[in-house]
Amino acid sequence: MNTHPLLCAVALAASLAGASTAQAANGWQMVASGCTPAPASAKLLTVSTKSGAVNFKDGKTGTAVLICPINYEFTGTNVLDQLEVQALDATANGSVRATLVRKSKTTGSIETLANVVSADATGVQNTLAGFTPASINFFTHAAYVVLQLSRTDPAADVQAHMVHLSRFIP
Repeated sequence: MNTHPLLCAVALAASLAGASTAQAANGWQMVASGCTPAPASAKLLTVSTKSGAVNFKDGKTGTAVLICPINYEFTGTNVLDQLEVQALDATANGSVRATLVRKSKTTGSIETLANVVSADATGVQNTLAGFTPASINFFTHAAYVVLQLSRTDPAADVQAHMVHLSRFIP
């Protein structure tokens, strides 16, 4: 089992994924290849060097988990209130789920703030869910997104492309 190409791609994408100060004011984003696979998940996944998408290796099925740490320049009041996942999920035999989690710096307790699941549709789609902006306070909590890819059919094309937090602007 050679997971070296996946780990190299993850390390490269992570080094390129940092947001500048101007970008941080508008939100946070991470291409899926910049997220870290759980150890048991690495053997199920492959990374596209063209798109940064993560998908299942040929013939593999099951559930794979990626952890996407949120590195956001927090200045006091959080205005981000949208969790969005970009994925390819053209089948009912698979899905991509993004779960926004916060972890207390004091107690270590974790809490789910939002979930969004990809839509069964042709092509790459963005799916979003809202959450309460005040629930993210980087002075008291750390935050991360868990990307979960699932498929039951080895022929199903399920790809995680990107996850991001943004602000709803009416």
